[in-house]
Amino acid sequence: MGENELRKLEIENESLRVSNERNRIILESITDGFMVLDKEWRLSYFNESGYRITGIKKKDMIGSIVWELFPHATSSGFYREFYRAVEINTPVHFVEFYPEPLNRWLECHCFPSTEGLSVYVRDITKRKKVEEALRQLNETLEQQVAERTELAERRARQLQALALQLTLTEQRERRRIAEILHDDFQQLMVAAKMRQETLIHSIDNALVPAAEDVLKLVKQSISVSRSLTAELSPLVLQQGRLSAALQWLVHWFQEKHGLTVELQIAPNTDVDQEEITVLMFQSIRELLFNVVKHSGVKSARVEMSFDKENRLRVAVSDQGLGLDPDRTWEKTQDSSAFGLFSIRERLTLMGGSLEVESSPGHGATFSLMVPIENTVKKNKSK
Repeated sequence: MGENELRKLEIENESLRVSNERNRIILESITDGFMVLDKEWRLSYFNESGYRITGIKKKDMIGSIVWELFPHATSSGFYREFYRAVEINTPVHFVEFYPEPLNRWLECHCFPSTEGLSVYVRDITKRKKVEEALRQLNETLEQQVAERTELAERRARQLQALALQLTLTEQRERRRIAEILHDDFQQLMVAAKMRQETLIHSIDNALVPAAEDVLKLVKQSISVSRSLTAELSPLVLQQGRLSAALQWLVHWFQEKHGLTVELQIAPNTDVDQEEITVLMFQSIRELLFNVVKHSGVKSARVEMSFDKENRLRVAVSDQGLGLDPDRTWEKTQDSSAFGLFSIRERLTLMGGSLEVESSPGHGATFSLMVPIENTVKKNKSK
C-alpha cells in the first residue's frame, strides 16, 4: 500500500472517529435513551439517559442480553415489537407500559441494521399521566353533561306535561261554564220567557208593549247564552274529532263574522290525543279571529295534513294586508300578538312550532306544527 493510500486511509479513519465522537456526544447529551443491540440481543451501547430511565447501573448492562436485564419485556409488547422490527427489517414504533421495577410508559423507535438493532427510548410517563387525568376529567365532564342533559330533558317533559294539562284544564273549565249556561242559566231564562208570555195575556193592554220588550230581551239573552255555550265548548269538539270540529268552526265563522273559510283536510289526520285536538282547535280559531280583525279580507284557507316527520301541520292563510314577521313578536301589548305568542309558546312546549310567512300587502300564512307520537289515527282504526 502506497504512502498516498495510507494517508487517505488515515484521513478516512480520523473522519470516522470524529463522526463517531460527534454522534456519541449527541447521544450522551439527549434526555432520551438510546441503546444498540447486536444480533445476539446483547447490549453493546446505552447512553447515560438510558441508564437514568431504566435505573440499572452501567456495569450491569453492557454485554448483557437485553431479555435478562429486562425479564418483564419477554411477556410484553417490547419482545414482540423488537423481533418484528428485525423480521421485517423495517423501523417499528410502539408505546408500551413496563411494570416493576420501572413502572413507566416508554415510547420506542426500533431501527434494524445488519449489525443488529438500534432502539430510541423516550419516557412518556408524565404525558400518560396527564392524558389519563384528562381522560378522567373528560369522563367527569361527560357525566355532568349527561346528568344536566337528562335534567333538562326531564324538565322539558315536565313543562310539556304542564302545557298539556293547562290546555285540558282550560277546555274542561270552558265545558263546565258551558254546562252551567246550558243546564242552569238557559233553563231559568226559558222559564222566565214562559212566565212572561203568560203574563202578557193577563195584564192591562197599556202594559203589554213594555212586557213584550222584556220578553224580547229575555229571548235575546237565551240566544246569546246558546251562542256563548257553543263558542265556549262546541259539542262537536267534545266528540274528539278535529276535522269535524273544524268543519263546525268554518260554518260558525261564516254565520257569525261573514268570513268564508276554505277547508282542506287530508285523509286520516284525526288524532287520539285530546290535548292536541283542543290546542289545535283553539289556535286555529284564534288565527281566524285575527283574519277577521286585521286582514281586511272576508276569506281565508285552512289546510290540515301530516308532514314527512309525522307532525300534524295546519296552515291558516289569507290574502289580506299581511304583516312584518320580524316584528310580530315585538307587539306584546297587542291582543293579537299576545295570542300568537301564547300559541307559539304552547306549541314549543309540546315540541312543535308556529311559523309565519308574510309581508306587508301580500297576505299571511301561519303554520302550526306539533309532533304526533304513539298516536293511532282514528280514521285508520275504524
